[in-house]
Amino acid sequence: MKPGLSTFLRRKQAVPLIGVDVGTSAVKLARIEFDGPIWKVTTTGVVPAAKTDSVEETPARIRELLKDRGIPRPWRAASALPAKNAEIRILGVPVGDPSTLPSRVMPAAEQVLPFGTEDTILDFFSLGASFNGGEKTERVLLAAASRSAVDRRLEFLERAGMVPEVIELVPWALARAIRYLGVQPEDAPFGILDLGHTTSTIIILDRNGLFLSRSVRTGSKGLTEKIRKELDLDWNRAEQLKGERGLSLAAQACRTGGTEEGATLVAEILDDLFLPALAHLADEIEKSIAFYASESQGEILDRLILTGGGARLKNLDAFLSERLGLGVQIVGPESSDSDPDAGETGAGVSWPLMAGALGLAMRDSTTPERRPRRT
Repeated sequence: MKPGLSTFLRRKQAVPLIGVDVGTSAVKLARIEFDGPIWKVTTTGVVPAAKTDSVEETPARIRELLKDRGIPRPWRAASALPAKNAEIRILGVPVGDPSTLPSRVMPAAEQVLPFGTEDTILDFFSLGASFNGGEKTERVLLAAASRSAVDRRLEFLERAGMVPEVIELVPWALARAIRYLGVQPEDAPFGILDLGHTTSTIIILDRNGLFLSRSVRTGSKGLTEKIRKELDLDWNRAEQLKGERGLSLAAQACRTGGTEEGATLVAEILDDLFLPALAHLADEIEKSIAFYASESQGEILDRLILTGGGARLKNLDAFLSERLGLGVQIVGPESSDSDPDAGETGAGVSWPLMAGALGLAMRDSTTPERRPRRT
């Protein structure tokens, strides 16, 4: 095991990066171009993940999309590993000189990492000293990924004809996207809930950067599957109904304290199907918030920001806001249903779904001296 960069692989060239967000059900791609501090999304695309065992089918679809979009080579790629392929933890280590931090972190890291120490790429940085039971320790943020997971992602990108430039972790990509998509938390800590296809990721960021990232086995696929089975619908119709109706009665109750008479049977069924899973998700968010408060002398979150395809569930923001007692908003520069200004390629692609890919595409141009703004 040896220290690595916070981006596990990194080179620097002038050609814009293509953000490649590899999900369970689809691969999202985004490309942006800069004119000084002004940025514009020039390409977005969603490639459905192949349902066969062919290792070439999805990469071939990516190559075809990039060719159709007229993206010039080389196709420089930035991608990110999901939380399930990585470990992000805060460790307490003995206080010492900054030059000795690696030697102090390594023994603690070896005790907590679930993968073999010889199959690990990691990075860490100090969050400062704290007192635990009267003993002074140094708090260290540790980010680690298995080398085999990184290698698999590199192979996937290369099969798609891309030149891998950056492999990082999903929380950093989402935080970067949120910062530049019109959501501007000030100094207050805030949370991100990334609702994916099969899992969701709870992230907390504060003044020091990333504090927490953990996965929960609740995703949008399970909600759609419940609708499909209960109402005997095909998958596409179940997805459509989920987006159109969402948590209609639960949201109404949040606003008024009750529901109107004559509520439709479909609305009642949908709420009955959704609420157990979403209540579990809310419980997990509350646990994460409570843990943060216990580790930060009682600080509270300013807001929760929703990303991912599941964020498009109608009225989810209202439900979580009421349940958690804090502001909840969907990522986007103007409103919850804004689409990227991506010219001929952006129609029908939502900001929440594309947040990870956009954050990755911004990876080259987010240094403090060059903070882009959207046109």
